[in-house]
Amino acid sequence: MGSLITRPFTLQSDTIKINAATQGGYIIAELAEPYWFDPKGKAIEGFSAKDFDVFKEDSISHTLSWRGNSNLARLKGKRIMLKIAMVHSQLYSFTI
Repeated sequence: MGSLITRPFTLQSDTIKINAATQGGYIIAELAEPYWFDPKGKAIEGFSAKDFDVFKEDSISHTLSWRGNSNLARLKGKRIMLKIAMVHSQLYSFTI
C-alpha cells in the first residue's frame, strides 16, 4: 500500500490523467483544498475518495473521474492538492 499527496498547485487543465498499472489492486484519488491546520487538506465536495471511480486497470493515459465526471473546469485556476492511495499498484506519472 502506498500513498501520495502533492503540494498545493494551481490546476491548469480540465482533467487529470495518470499512467498507472494495477496488479489485482486499485488506485483511489481525491482532490483537496489546501487547509492551513491540516497538511492533508480538506476534501473538495464531489471529488472525495468516496466519490472516486476506482481505477483497476493498466493505462498510459487514464482520465481520473468522480461519479462518472472527469471535467474539472469548475476547479481550473484554483489551488488544490491531489491525493492518491494505491494497493498493489504502480503509478508512473500524472498530468495535471
